[in-house]
Order: sequence, then C-alpha cells, then structure tokens
Amino acid sequence: MAVKPAGVERRPRDIRSWVLALATPLAILLAAFLVYTASFAAFTARTETGPNTFGTGTVELWNDHLTEAVFDETNLAPGDTSWAMARVENRGTLPMTVKLYSRVDSVGQDLAPHVRLSIRLGTGQPWVGTIAEFQALDEYDKGILPTTMVPDGEEYLIVEYLVLDTAPQAAEASFVFVWEGRTE
Repeated sequence: MAVKPAGVERRPRDIRSWVLALATPLAILLAAFLVYTASFAAFTARTETGPNTFGTGTVELWNDHLTEAVFDETNLAPGDTSWAMARVENRGTLPMTVKLYSRVDSVGQDLAPHVRLSIRLGTGQPWVGTIAEFQALDEYDKGILPTTMVPDGEEYLIVEYLVLDTAPQAAEASFVFVWEGRTE
C-alpha cells in the first residue's frame, strides 16, 4: 500500500473541469475546420464540355450493273469492236481508294487471249491488255485504275474491246468486273 505524504489531500476532479479540458481543444479544431472549408469554397471553380461521342463511318460501293453484265456479246468475228460504260458510286460516309480487278467464274476461256480491252475511268489514262491479262488481276493488290472516291462521289468506267485477228472459232471468255474500296 502506498503511503500518502502528510499534508497532501487528494480531491477527485469534478466533472466541470473535465468538460472544460475537452471542450477547449474541440472548439479550436471546429473553428479551424470551419475556416478551412469556408476559404476552400471561396476559391473553387468548375467547367465542363458537352458529351464526347465516337462512331465509325461506312464504306459502300454501288454500280449500275449490279444484276447485269456490262457485255453480253455473241457471234463475234475478228475485227469486231464495241464499248460500254458502267457507273460506280461511293454511297458510304468515308473516302476510300477503289481499284478494279476481275473474277473468273467459268472454265472455258479460250477466247481470252484474243480480245484486247481498253479500260479507263472517265477521261483518265487507259489500262490496255487482253481479257486473259485482265483475268490475271484477280485481287485488290493487283487491281488497276486506283482512284480515291469521296462520299457521294462517282466514277465512270469505260471499256472498249477489239476481237483480234488470231481469235479462234467457237471460242468463249468471261469474267466479272470487281470494284473494291478500302480506307487506307
């Protein structure tokens, strides 16, 4: 047991002194917080933009011979010549580079090396070669007459042919014109 020194009397602290001891630091913290938030609000500003949106465009080609051939020639003879025209349109929303190439659907192509083609866009420089040479251009990377088509733009393909003197009798050739456009 501890011995109490003489003349010292211990008094229990009363509740008031405890309240004052705690209230003073709390009042200082509360005042500091109020000053901080009041000054922070006085120097705040804000601005914002409208909604940011993103969307992709479209690429769409159309031609005026969708369900019909550009040529349907029979009973040709050496020296025969003719021409035809096809219109191609960019109906998409993006500009694209368009090239022309061929697709071959049938096997009987014995007339192909004996018909010379001249193919051009509008008044541009023509590509000249035989049907067989055009048939070898069978994909976009081998395509001819590259042109940039803008949305709502159009080009006119003009094709002339000449049956060469070397053409055999009862021979045939066929192919499909293919336009392909790519955004690059």
